[in-house]
Amino acid sequence: MKSVLWVPLLFVASLFAAGPAAAKTLAYPGPDNASFLIDHPANWDVEPGEEVGDYVTLTGPSGVNLQLRTIPGDQSAMDDALAESFKFLEETFSDLEMKDPETLDHRGLTTMAVAGKGVDSEGEETGFVMWYVALNDGNIAEIWFSVYRDDKPGFDAAMKVLNSFRTP
Repeated sequence: MKSVLWVPLLFVASLFAAGPAAAKTLAYPGPDNASFLIDHPANWDVEPGEEVGDYVTLTGPSGVNLQLRTIPGDQSAMDDALAESFKFLEETFSDLEMKDPETLDHRGLTTMAVAGKGVDSEGEETGFVMWYVALNDGNIAEIWFSVYRDDKPGFDAAMKVLNSFRTP
């Protein structure tokens, strides 16, 4: 049975899996001043933000949507970003269920991860994974994705993107 409730287990398990084969590497906010790098499938659309701090949006062919940005700050800024994301999800999705945040270590960086699910305005069951990483440059990386319940390939691809996260 495919269920978005498996998202937290799959998320944690995937952090320890091998990284994806590099398709395209995205340096955020740019190659000359990157706070972090991720690899994403070459067939995903990339919509850049207008300026540093804006979300860059990656969209896969199945509709999986991944957004990323950096925000300046410390743990309190991470908590504020999480609260802002929860507010957005509450306003946008019905039947919202979110797991408690988990603190993880990803490649030596403190990471807060949250998973959940909800129903979008078109009645589609959607899963979420939100990820906040305290970077060594004084910024916080905020990365999250949404995926339709039955889109296992999209989910797997988004998890590989998260797993590819690294600092330069």
